[in-house]
Amino acid sequence: MSNSDDNLDKNQKEEVNKTIDSEENMKTDVNSEDELLKAQQVAENAVKESLQIISDVINS
Repeated sequence: MSNSDDNLDKNQKEEVNKTIDSEENMKTDVNSEDELLKAQQVAENAVKESLQIISDVINS
């Protein structure tokens, strides 16, 4: 194999690695977004429960 072929293989490997890294980052972003949505839901539920407790106390 010639030197230019070696360089081409190295460049292809680098591109593949960059693509894999990029895909991993996208997966991480999606997971982070899912976690944020879950946290938001938990917070919203906590606020609803707090408001219900306040309402119950006022009406008792």
